[in-house]
Amino acid sequence: MMGVDGNRLQEALSQLVNSELLYSRGNEPDLTYVFRHTLLQETVYSSLLRPRRQGYHKAAATTLERLRPGVIERTPEMLAHHWMNAGNPAKAYPYAMSAGEKALARYANTEARVRFSEAAEAAAVWSAHGS
Repeated sequence: MMGVDGNRLQEALSQLVNSELLYSRGNEPDLTYVFRHTLLQETVYSSLLRPRRQGYHKAAATTLERLRPGVIERTPEMLAHHWMNAGNPAKAYPYAMSAGEKALARYANTEARVRFSEAAEAAAVWSAHGS
């Protein structure tokens, strides 16, 4: 991501897992990485300047769309999150709507309300910026 080739990225992720800053969950193709602690994640995230954070979110979203198409179907809320934080509410909106519809289908009404609220926020930002 962000100009790092796959081998270097994998090496860096392995180092973070070995140092126990990150944990890996699952197996390929659904392997994910999670920070050891939420406070560590918040510290790292808040230390990044906004344009860089947005770049990481954009890289994550485009990589997930391109390399992990199953994520689109299974967890559209993840793509909505990354696109919204990348500053692209137009791309976030359909994923947030899809996540809301999936939650409704499972009768997860509280989650559906959250996802549809995220879709409404994306639509409002999108409309305000005329994007």
